[in-house]
Amino acid sequence: MTTLGIICELNPLHSGHLRLLDFARAHADTVVIAMSGPFVQRGEVAVMDPWTRARQAVRHSADLVLQIPTVYVLQSADYYAKGGVSTLNALGAVDGLAFGVEAEAPVFSPKDVDADSVLREQLQSGLSYRRAAAASLGHTLSPNAILASQYIHAVHNLGLSWVFYPLARPVSSPGDPSATRLRQNLAILAQNGASQKNLTQGASFQKRLFQEEKVPSRASCVHLDGYALQSFEDPAFDALVDKELVAKSYHPAETSAVIQWLQLENRRGTLDFQTSPHFEPGMDRRVSAVLDQWSRESQISHGKLLAKIQDSHAQDHISNHHTLEELVTLCANKRQSKARYRRMIWTTLLGITKADLVPVTYLMPLAFNQKGAALLKRAPSPVIQKKVPNDLSSDAKRLLAVDRRAWAIAQHLTGQSRSPESYRYLVD
Repeated sequence: MTTLGIICELNPLHSGHLRLLDFARAHADTVVIAMSGPFVQRGEVAVMDPWTRARQAVRHSADLVLQIPTVYVLQSADYYAKGGVSTLNALGAVDGLAFGVEAEAPVFSPKDVDADSVLREQLQSGLSYRRAAAASLGHTLSPNAILASQYIHAVHNLGLSWVFYPLARPVSSPGDPSATRLRQNLAILAQNGASQKNLTQGASFQKRLFQEEKVPSRASCVHLDGYALQSFEDPAFDALVDKELVAKSYHPAETSAVIQWLQLENRRGTLDFQTSPHFEPGMDRRVSAVLDQWSRESQISHGKLLAKIQDSHAQDHISNHHTLEELVTLCANKRQSKARYRRMIWTTLLGITKADLVPVTYLMPLAFNQKGAALLKRAPSPVIQKKVPNDLSSDAKRLLAVDRRAWAIAQHLTGQSRSPESYRYLVD
């Protein structure tokens, strides 16, 4: 009996994920997914809550979805892969790993000893993983190839004898609706709110989206209404799966609240980015400089504010809330990417340090069917659902404590109120 694992985020679920699930199902009796939770590896809040995304996966042929601890999700590709593989391995039943990668993309294998040595030197010099890999191999790796390489490394380093099932991804064109493009489309749709005519006048929605170079920086926390289903008929959303569910469940994060949080900690002098695994000297100064500038700009006396309310431009002033994406865009540079700044900020706010990267010794199921439930009953690791076992190790409690904080923060930023205990795990 073959059990294949998949490591993914389903943010959101699209046709490429379905292709990978079908591929895994064709090679295995059981398919288990290790998935990120309220946050994703890019350092962003997921567009839908983890339980909804997990239930989608089970309805589309997965048998069990496990959450990767947030401590490992908010990391670079190597630790993210380690967290995903470790989560699957804790089940005690997985014997293979399926993943998608471009057909022509080279993949780093554990046998590339010389290249691996150069890679580590480049990483220690401060380069991002993608730039370090390009320097060591002599060519650029795609994000999927980077992850595939790290999955292979993680399996090798953990001493597992899993079989790999790479699925060749079709060659994409600039206009193809990838997961990133779908998230951008959804953000634009949410920001337009009820202004449906903005989607129908002038150039087509799809054409304007694909011509845009800059993603809108302000998340509006406006949830998609019924009109979204009509907008989803546009080819820009062809790859989106379960459109009606997305229209009801899409919750963009209002990250201007994060900026207020950062400014408060910055004024108090309690914002210590040096504890983050992603910190490099100078990154803290860049963030503090932007926060200080924004704080100075917002220091308007109560009297002046009242005067502005009388002014025709008052609304422009009042709605001028900065977001996390604006902050990381201003701070990012060739050496440190926006994703690295996001991860540094979130690991700092969540209190995640390198010491928290402890072994994954428990299972956090998000959704499963009857076959998945049987796997959980046979699992050698503690299974955490609505109650935490008393005999849970101190390391597991550390990981779980971060997950709880991450859930609470994500729910606050997205305006959701349901607790993890209120979700039903078994999918009929």
